[in-house]
Amino acid sequence: MMRVGICYSSFARELGGGSRFESEVTLGLANQANDQFEFHLISDKPNPRFEIPNIEIPHAQLMTRRRLIAEKLRLVGPLETQSSVTNRTLKQQGIDLLYSPHPGTVSLDMPYVVTCWDLQHRMQPFFPEVSTVGWDWDSRELTYQRVLRRAAAVVTGTEQGKKEIELFFGVHPDRISVIPFAVSSDLLQCVAVKPKWAPNNRFVVYPSQFWPHKNHVTIVLALRALKQNFGLDITAVFPGSANLDASCTREYVESMARDAGVSVVFPGFIQDEELRWLYENGEALVFASLFGPDNLPPIEAMSLKCPVVASNVPGAEEQLGDTALLVTPTDELAMASAIHQVMSNTETRRGLIERGTCLTNRLSMKRYTSDLLSLFGHLAKYRRCWPSQRKSSTGTLCNHVS
Repeated sequence: MMRVGICYSSFARELGGGSRFESEVTLGLANQANDQFEFHLISDKPNPRFEIPNIEIPHAQLMTRRRLIAEKLRLVGPLETQSSVTNRTLKQQGIDLLYSPHPGTVSLDMPYVVTCWDLQHRMQPFFPEVSTVGWDWDSRELTYQRVLRRAAAVVTGTEQGKKEIELFFGVHPDRISVIPFAVSSDLLQCVAVKPKWAPNNRFVVYPSQFWPHKNHVTIVLALRALKQNFGLDITAVFPGSANLDASCTREYVESMARDAGVSVVFPGFIQDEELRWLYENGEALVFASLFGPDNLPPIEAMSLKCPVVASNVPGAEEQLGDTALLVTPTDELAMASAIHQVMSNTETRRGLIERGTCLTNRLSMKRYTSDLLSLFGHLAKYRRCWPSQRKSSTGTLCNHVS
């Protein structure tokens, strides 16, 4: 049996979709433990949501995006100094393989599988949030150079993502696994609750943090164009935390909305029950992000039968196909036209909902974790070539044959 350690960073929910993804993948793997794999959580403390053993690694030693953003530290020191204690702990616990549902790991010195969400610091390095703010350009570059190149496998959501990993960091394509993102089961299982601040008129929704690349500005300008060109006066709801908004993006967007004379609601971070209500009652999700190659909110919205207008960034057509109206994300007139089409054309709206439902029915978390287990099984045939560090009941080193 292979013992797999799941590197769990405990992202705060306010940090965005990465938190939900990490939590649900971890839970999905924990629920699929079998006679081939035994899962252990690697975190700073046990998490009651996951009924698997916990191996405590202080966050001071966890190489995670959460830590880097929160503390604004470069990686050179931690990568150089933390490894010996961590490696000793992992070996004592008999971990054979590490898996990270995020772009980090707790050790570079044992086989690991890492998830790469995007490489936008290479694609669009001029944005402050990937160059000078928080997890800056140099930190990202060093992280990816060391973590991606030494990984036993890199998991990404699209062929576009795979292409970028090969291009920018020279990872052999055989070590890159494309597993499309899964739909959030938390959203599907919760009960919708209407927020007290819900708009009284028709509205579109865009849940995201207030980073510049999220491109709230173009939605504001599209609302103005809707009013001027189509006579539609609607509201945009922008849920999301501004806790890390060093660029003052939220204040900037609020100011632009006032100047444009359009209605925008800024509720801050909201709970899943409120987000579900917004998806189920909104005219559309307008996903304006300038970053790709794939994103979670569009498939979340589709799973709840909310039509989607989305940015046509590299990878979007591969991920979404004809299930969304794809627009140039910097063109507010095209965005306004797409929103108008969803709101006014019944056939367009029905078609988007039907095709979106068909797509998201295939994107279950069970399917995602099953694909991960297949990858782990493939790697197990290589890992069995040397013994585990854990001891059997007779005191000998364990093998990997179940």
